[in-house]
Amino acid sequence: MSYNIDTMNDYGNLPFATSDVNADNRGKFVLIGADGQLTVPLADAKAHGVLRAGVTEGFAPAVTMGGFPYVLASEALAYGDEVSVAADGGAKVATAGAVLGVVVSEAAPGEFARIKFNG
Repeated sequence: MSYNIDTMNDYGNLPFATSDVNADNRGKFVLIGADGQLTVPLADAKAHGVLRAGVTEGFAPAVTMGGFPYVLASEALAYGDEVSVAADGGAKVATAGAVLGVVVSEAAPGEFARIKFNG
């Protein structure tokens, strides 16, 4: 399931972006704070979703919070690998911490892999 944060703004839940701070975080795992602001989690931490596209000031971010998002591979990912958050917010092979999903289409470092997101 994918939630477009833009549609949630009508209910006052999450704000429009006030800066381009997440412009380079496309495909990275994110946390949604109580104030609605997105942050990249620490390595091996839990995440609420994956940022689908770069965020531009004045527009709402689109975050995939389930389903099969594309994530930025921080290292080589093979089919069936369990993934967790890497230090840069991308996906790495899970060795510790929260397992966030399973790779269903592999990728080399810097490419996008498709995962089954378990959040």
